[in-house]
Amino acid sequence: MRKTILVLFIIFTSGLAFSQEKSNNNDLRIKREIFSIKEFSGKNHILYKLESSITGQFNILISKKNKIVSNKKVDTSEAQKMDDEFVDRFISFKYMMKARSKKKCQNSFFLSLRGEGQQICADEKAKIEKIKAFINTLKNKFS
Repeated sequence: MRKTILVLFIIFTSGLAFSQEKSNNNDLRIKREIFSIKEFSGKNHILYKLESSITGQFNILISKKNKIVSNKKVDTSEAQKMDDEFVDRFISFKYMMKARSKKKCQNSFFLSLRGEGQQICADEKAKIEKIKAFINTLKNKFS
């Protein structure tokens, strides 16, 4: 009887050991996109992105043709300034500037802010000037 109980106990505990999930070691590498700007030029595009990690670190990522050109760490206060400036421009483009009346749109830029998107078309000159000024600031600081 004791042997049967012992065998059942060993089988039961070994089954629990195999059923446990493996831990995920990639948790600290997960990055969350704060904002991104996709600049279209012909068939190619350039992507500017501010990301934050779970550990509170911020990075500016610049990629061309899906290849990373620059990936630099950003100070928390600098990241907050960039985020605030981008949010101001994004809201201004979306709600305060004149909406397009034409249906066809040739993409110049696509802005993304925490999952919400904003398309800027080639004929929206005022918006393009403002977003290019923001991009120039990013390039000067982080390229």
